[in-house]
Amino acid sequence: MFIIYILGALMFFFEGKIELFNILILGIFPVGIPVLLYITGRKRIWLSPFVALVIGLLVTAIFYPYFFTDIFTDSNDTTTVYWLFVVIPVHFIISVITTAICYVVSKARKSRN
Repeated sequence: MFIIYILGALMFFFEGKIELFNILILGIFPVGIPVLLYITGRKRIWLSPFVALVIGLLVTAIFYPYFFTDIFTDSNDTTTVYWLFVVIPVHFIISVITTAICYVVSKARKSRN
């Protein structure tokens, strides 16, 4: 029950801060998570797009939970459709490209040694 109150407080704090949401979803998570997994363990680097996607969905649920309620109640407005068909695929593509770059750097470093 306490977690619901915390999430409610976070929702009101983050409401209307779309710039911070876009920076997190399209910048920090898709680039930072593959780099973090590259630094910590290169064997699990191909999991990073999925980890970034799950964390992105969790952050979306905290920032804008009405995206999920619109999808499940079948009352989609333009922002929900934009989020579903533009933001999430772009987020995933950025994660895959960053993961591929980390993988190429890892292979290049391994072949040099």
